[in-house]
Amino acid sequence: TQQNHSFIRIFSPLSLVTMTFMILPLLSQLFIFWRKPLLHVHDVQPLSGGLTNANFILNDSMVYRLNGDYSLPEHKSFEVLHGMNRRFERKVMIRMSQIHVSPMVVFGDENRLVTVLLRKAESSPRIVGEWLPPLVQLLRKVHQVRNIHLAESLHMDAIRFINKYWNLHTNDSGNHSIGQVVSEKGLAHLLDKCQDLWELSTNNLFTAQGMKQLKCVCHNDLVGGNLIHTKEDDRYWLIDWEYSSVGIGLHDFANMAAVNDYSVEEDRALIQLLEKHTNEHFTDAEREVLLAQHTIIKVLQNIREGLWGIVMHYMIPDLVFNCSWSSAKSYEEYGMHHLQQSDNFMKSEGFLKCQQVLEKELKERQVNVARLLEIANKL
Repeated sequence: TQQNHSFIRIFSPLSLVTMTFMILPLLSQLFIFWRKPLLHVHDVQPLSGGLTNANFILNDSMVYRLNGDYSLPEHKSFEVLHGMNRRFERKVMIRMSQIHVSPMVVFGDENRLVTVLLRKAESSPRIVGEWLPPLVQLLRKVHQVRNIHLAESLHMDAIRFINKYWNLHTNDSGNHSIGQVVSEKGLAHLLDKCQDLWELSTNNLFTAQGMKQLKCVCHNDLVGGNLIHTKEDDRYWLIDWEYSSVGIGLHDFANMAAVNDYSVEEDRALIQLLEKHTNEHFTDAEREVLLAQHTIIKVLQNIREGLWGIVMHYMIPDLVFNCSWSSAKSYEEYGMHHLQQSDNFMKSEGFLKCQQVLEKELKERQVNVARLLEIANKL
């Protein structure tokens, strides 16, 4: 019922005949539950992974997820701290299952989610090498989805969450904040630079009017474990859409580069791959501007990721560290790694060159705004 309702809502202009043919493949996928009814759960196995939820395999055919917020005070819930919108997440997952990006959603409400189990699945600690092209293909499909009720989600802009995290209080008395924690580590200057970098790489480059054209669904949590490969059918899937929101596709790729600790060479390879997959031939100026923009946004995403780790450490101290893609031993260490990495890079010649490229572009406009928006839209 939930699936059929979502079809009617999303594809309302289509005729019933057309929708019937769209729903038939879905019904064939549901055949498995005719033999193993959802209401008769006879086998439950814990499933590892997932920072904010408890996960289980049901009947060797479904994944049951229980949101972790149920055990937390409201002011420390993941929705409050990290802007998660469970309602938006369910809508996104249903839509992504329809375009074969994510496993099919069987059931979902505010606290629970049941999806089809991906069998013989594997993942990689980092999305690099042979894992990158499939990720690019999937993300480009994701970023073309713009007909979900986007207004229901927060914009997960890096700068928005940098400011939000910085001002969170670490204790109930409100006399100590995450920003003070970072300042005590000698990194107070990071916040001062963030707004200017955001204006340079996004607002000024795209213009306010252009930004409205780029709104799309973004995943925002592209760690290695969220890209799954199923061996039987040789397909790739994206899972864990809790942080999904409205955003800009280019920023989603920068998020992926940040959480996977991309080097300068890997960033350049990513831009080349994006050029290939968009069937475009970038001019040298376009390629240079795109790489500079990506690099600066990646720095902002790195700072956001670092503050996320600090928030997790101080706000939910009892939460077991479970970032398998990182060599860190705690959320604090994970957060400081990303913050220190950002600070070091911002002192490098490579970062200075990226700033100069964008500043020059704003003055001379070798690549006009319309062309930049065209490229960004294709990503």
